[in-house]
Amino acid sequence: MERNIYINHSKLKEKEKEINNRLTELIEENKKINNFLEDNSNCIEEYKLTIIQKENLLNASIKENDLLKSHIEELAKENYNVLDDIKKLTRTIKENNNEINILKKKISEYKKLDIKQKNELNDIKDSQNKKV
Repeated sequence: MERNIYINHSKLKEKEKEINNRLTELIEENKKINNFLEDNSNCIEEYKLTIIQKENLLNASIKENDLLKSHIEELAKENYNVLDDIKKLTRTIKENNNEINILKKKISEYKKLDIKQKNELNDIKDSQNKKV
């Protein structure tokens, strides 16, 4: 009986050793898994930071685009005003050119009249000179 107890005790010790070995294996495996999870967690944090940085850059770009859009709209309004001014100036130039043409015609008429009057005056002078 004592011998049986001794054998049982030996078997229990052997089982305990196997269990302890398995526990050690599981603990090591858990450590590896925990390290892996920690590495992944660090990667995830890095990705989160990268995403936040990209979001910040994107938001800054959006704000800059909005400012540029506003500036372009202001420039477009100024361009329309300039175009209106150019149209008005073009109209004024046409009107002035028409007036210049009218004045040139009048000057031409006055020159013709002046020449006619000079000729008449010369004729009168010639006629008076012949009488004398």
